[in-house]
Amino acid sequence: MLHEIGHNLNLDHANSEKGKEYGDLSGAMGHLYASETHPMMCFNAANTFDDLEWYIDRQKIIYKSSYFWEGDLVGVAEYDLCRTGKYVAIKIPKGTYSSRGRYDYYISFNRKILFNSGTMEGGDQVLVHKRYTKSPSKSYLMKKLRSGESYSFQSMTVHVQSISTNTSPGIATVRVTKETPAPVKPVTKHPTSNPTPVPTPGLTPGSTPDPTLNRTLGPTLVPTLGLTLETMLEPTLRPTLGPMERLVEHPMKKPLECSPQQLLKPSVTLQGPLSGKIKHSKSSKAKRPLQHPAYPWNKHSKTSKTKSSLNHPVNFGLENPVWHPVKCNDMLERSCINNPLFFLKVKGRRRNCAWLGRKKWRANRYCKKSNKSRKMVCRECCNSCRICTECSKICSNIKY
Repeated sequence: MLHEIGHNLNLDHANSEKGKEYGDLSGAMGHLYASETHPMMCFNAANTFDDLEWYIDRQKIIYKSSYFWEGDLVGVAEYDLCRTGKYVAIKIPKGTYSSRGRYDYYISFNRKILFNSGTMEGGDQVLVHKRYTKSPSKSYLMKKLRSGESYSFQSMTVHVQSISTNTSPGIATVRVTKETPAPVKPVTKHPTSNPTPVPTPGLTPGSTPDPTLNRTLGPTLVPTLGLTLETMLEPTLRPTLGPMERLVEHPMKKPLECSPQQLLKPSVTLQGPLSGKIKHSKSSKAKRPLQHPAYPWNKHSKTSKTKSSLNHPVNFGLENPVWHPVKCNDMLERSCINNPLFFLKVKGRRRNCAWLGRKKWRANRYCKKSNKSRKMVCRECCNSCRICTECSKICSNIKY
């Protein structure tokens, strides 16, 4: 009955230190008894201090300004015998021990006498409870202290100096301090023994036996495939500076019936990076010059003719066919077909050349011989080459 009456008084359950429900058997809110013969016990200090506000004239609050307190505690059953200077409960607010504290701590003397004689836990001991500041909240029994014992939480320490139950009222002398006592190192009963007189044993006198008993078999009669030692010792030949002996394989897997000399037209003048102009062949219908990396513009192009950004001079000869990067509005980077890293960037999109057989260029090219549209033709990959995917060779019938 007293447990349910406590709920009507806005009290919550009393739990153990680890949060077990109904784990605090020192008060009426820690256990639910189904029988009518309820043991005689009262509520714990956390309930009587803030929720019920009982014994308000015998309560003590330790504020932040006073980090030290020492006095006597009496039980709730002997409240009427309590004199001035003795208290029933001590409260340590959350702001006393830490600015970020979440709990209030309560210290009380659980005197097992009169209407509290039925307490089932911590009788005649000093109890330490904690609970959230907000009401109603569950309380937690943190520690039960006998005479001479201490309990430290956060930066506070509760030490029980003495407990007297032979007097009336019974008194428990408690000291609360801010500092945590330093741990006492245990003293060894016997001194440490002397070092061992026997030295460390040396190496083994005998030699290590042979791990293998059988000899390794001779070399195999079949020669080893791949590179030999003689070929590996030979120095690597320097790259040739002459014309390329063979062309890159066409993506259509057909041999190209042309030579590197056919890549350059007889009408091309090679006098310098900006002086020579590449003229179109007579068989082509258009008469405007092809766009060369050295000349990324022409009179029919929409690109401005005022400026062209060349990072390095361009070599038009076949001695060094690799082109240096050229930047303009239409073509950001380009290199020769002999370079496997050849690619084009047209209007922000990456387009690969037909020599590598990857992504196709967007512009359409028409062959008069096959009368088909081919997109795998790049007229700007190397000077004036015009490869038809149908003929698999340099074709002069491609219409630009």
